[in-house]
Amino acid sequence: MRTAKRSPAAAGRGALVASMLVGTALVASCGIPLDNKPRAIAPSKALPAESNSVSPDGVTQAWMYAVQDDRLVAKQADVSSTDPTSVLTALISGPGVSDEANSIINQIPPGTTLLGFDTNGSAATLNLSQEFGNLVGIGGTQATAQIVLTATELEGIEAVSFQVQGRPVLVVSPTSGDSETVGACDYVGLLATAEELQATTLDRETVRHLNQRRNVLNRTCES
Repeated sequence: MRTAKRSPAAAGRGALVASMLVGTALVASCGIPLDNKPRAIAPSKALPAESNSVSPDGVTQAWMYAVQDDRLVAKQADVSSTDPTSVLTALISGPGVSDEANSIINQIPPGTTLLGFDTNGSAATLNLSQEFGNLVGIGGTQATAQIVLTATELEGIEAVSFQVQGRPVLVVSPTSGDSETVGACDYVGLLATAEELQATTLDRETVRHLNQRRNVLNRTCES
């Protein structure tokens, strides 16, 4: 019995069809739709890494949050290291975050100390001295926001819980009320707005950083 011979043109067409079928199968297996209809891209939940860094003169700096005209603003402060314990100790116990010339104040009570710091995944627990437990009203909310916004600038930290002298305490979230655990989304509404920053005495890099952080949080917190 003889086998029919295929012409070179037919063989070429067959190879092309086979190649197209294989390519289609690969595209489909990767989850890429085969039609040309537009589709929305799911937003990323991840915040971009922030620029805690070493300055050109070799000084290590970190972004810390304080209060200016009842709004949360950031400033870069010198720290011994950008590890969370060093940064939060500098914020809580050190004077570096205040700036009287620009009316920037630290609402964390004088004498407050960081007694302990622990992490479980992306959640951090801060154990603070009794001074922090004496806070009430808007000052207490602003002090909590300072710590949370500073902590969540650090790599890997997305949520914060508080203790006073080793005992868990609730803190006020403007969006959720008394809460055991809070994150940056709870306090984004306290950040200075773009319009307010236009009238501020903060430098251009700080204004850019604050606008970027607020915009990123507004997008990710709503999604």
